Parts: sequence; structure tokens; C-alpha cells
Amino acid sequence: MKKMIPLVSFAMCACTSIPPVQYQSAAPIQTLIIDPSVQAMSRSEVILASQECTSNNMRAVLVFAKRRIGSSSLSTDIIVDVACHPKPVSMF
Repeated sequence: MKKMIPLVSFAMCACTSIPPVQYQSAAPIQTLIIDPSVQAMSRSEVILASQECTSNNMRAVLVFAKRRIGSSSLSTDIIVDVACHPKPVSMF
């Protein structure tokens, strides 16, 4: 019987519910705005822009946007710009 008391008390403590974590943030609620007038870059435009970056010893960074598919709520990612950024410097 003495062995049952610690086991029962442990089981009762383990089953207690923990209150959910409350996050406090001053950040406003964000919404996704889809601009229907944004034009996607073609595959050849993306390849050409990427090659220009690599020929100048830089790396290409793709900028994506969302485009809604038809009248449904589904959306897809499209490439709208290619930016050239310097390559990270290796310390070794």
C-alpha cells in the first residue's frame, strides 16, 4: 500500500492540464494581399537574369509573389524579379 501512494500522486500530477502559453505581441495581424496585375517572369527571363548575376560574380536571389488560381481560394508562387546579391565571403 505504501508503494501505491507515490504512484497515485504521480499519476494525478501528470494528468493535470497545463494552461496554454499566452503570447503578447504589438505586431498587427497580417493579411495576404494578392495583386492580379503582377506579371510573372518567363522561364527564359529568369535564366538570363540568373546568368547575368553569375557572370558578374554575384548570386541570384529570386523574388516570389502569390497569384490566385482562377476564382478559387488556391494560390501559387510566381517569380516576379531576380535580384543580384554579393556572394558571402568565406573566412577559410
